[in-house]
Amino acid sequence: MEERDEPDWVKLPHALQSIFFERVEEEVSSLIGEIERLERCIELIRDRLSGLFEPYDESDSVLRIGAVDGSRSPEMSERLGIRYGVFTTGAVVLEGGRRVRESYYADSFRREQAASREVSSYLLDLRVSYAERKLALELLDDVDFLFIDGSFYGFVYPVLRMRKRGAFGEMEESLFREMWEVTGRLVESGKVAGVVKRSHTRAIGGFIATKLFDHLQELGDLVGVIDKLILSALMPPRSIFRYESLIGEENVTVYTEAARAFLRHGKSEDLLEFARKKAYEPFDRLGLDPEGFRRMRRVQVKSHPGAPVCEIEHPSAFERVIEVIRSRGMFSDVTGLPLALDVVDSLVDLGSRFTEEYVSEIEARLLERMGRERPKLIRWFFHLLNPQKVF
Repeated sequence: MEERDEPDWVKLPHALQSIFFERVEEEVSSLIGEIERLERCIELIRDRLSGLFEPYDESDSVLRIGAVDGSRSPEMSERLGIRYGVFTTGAVVLEGGRRVRESYYADSFRREQAASREVSSYLLDLRVSYAERKLALELLDDVDFLFIDGSFYGFVYPVLRMRKRGAFGEMEESLFREMWEVTGRLVESGKVAGVVKRSHTRAIGGFIATKLFDHLQELGDLVGVIDKLILSALMPPRSIFRYESLIGEENVTVYTEAARAFLRHGKSEDLLEFARKKAYEPFDRLGLDPEGFRRMRRVQVKSHPGAPVCEIEHPSAFERVIEVIRSRGMFSDVTGLPLALDVVDSLVDLGSRFTEEYVSEIEARLLERMGRERPKLIRWFFHLLNPQKVF
C-alpha cells in the first residue's frame, strides 16, 4: 500500500495548529462579508449591462477548429549551477468533435544563475509563446479557424520595464522582434483569435471609474473586480457581450488601465487620457506600430449554464467570429473554453515536479558518464554545488 505524506499542518505543535485554525475562521468570516458585498454590487449594475448581452443559437455547421497551447516550468531549477526551465507546446485540430491532427514540440531553457530571475522568467514565457505562434502559423492552411492562448500583444508590456533596467540584451531583442513578426502574420490572416484564460481585464471597472462618477459610492467596489467574475454571474447561457457596446472602439486595455489608475490615485478628470497613454506607451517607446493592437476587439461568451465566461480577443470581422462561436460543439460545458483548447491544454500540461525530474535525469547521466571517465573531477564539481551530499 502506498504511503502518504503527513500534511505539514499536523507536524506543527498543537498550540500553533490552534492559532492557524483561529486565523482560518477569521478569514472565512471576512471573505463571507466581501462576497456578500460583491453580490450586492453586481446586482446594482445588472440593469446597465443586461441589455448589452446578445443571445446566440448553436448552428449545425461543422468547422475545422485548431488550437495551440503550451506549458512551462512553474519554477526553474538551479541545482546544477545553471538555471534550467522546460516547456512544451502542442496543437490539436478538431472537426465535429473528432481529433484529426496533433503536433507537439518541447525544449529546454538555460541561463546563468547570475542573470536576472525576472528576465529569465520573461524569456522563458516568450520562448513558449513564440513556439506556440510558430506552430499556429504551420496550422493556418489546415483549419477554418484557430485559437491561440492569451492576448496577441500581451508580450510587449514587460519589455519596456526590463529595458529601463538595462536587462534586455541582443538575444532578448532578437527573440522579441521575431515574436512581433510572427504575431503580425497571425493577425493579418483573419483566421486567429486569442483566448484570455487568466484574464485580468477590468474594463467594466474602468467604465465605472470614468463614466459613472455619480454612482461611485454604490459601484466603487466593482472597479477592482475582474470582468470575468462580474459577467459569469450576470450573463445567461448562450449569450455574447461585445465590449464595444459598452466602451466604443477603444481597446479594452485602456479601460483596464483606467481601473488600475483609479485604484492607485482615485478619481481624476483626465483619468481616461492617462490610461490611454499608459496602454500605448510600450508601442510608442519601443517604436512599434500600434495599428494591430488598436484593431483588437474582445467578446465574452457564456456558452453553458454552469461554466464561466470565455474572453476572446479578435482582429477579424465580428461576423466571422460569431460564425465560429455558433458552430456545433465549440465550447466545453465544464470550463467554458473552446473544446480544442481544452484538449491541447490537457495534453501538454507539465506537472509541478517535472523540471526537477528533468534536471535529475541530466544529473544521473552526467554522473554515469563522467563517473567512469573522470571520477575525481565529477566529485569535485558536485562537492562545490552541495558539500553535504555524498557522491
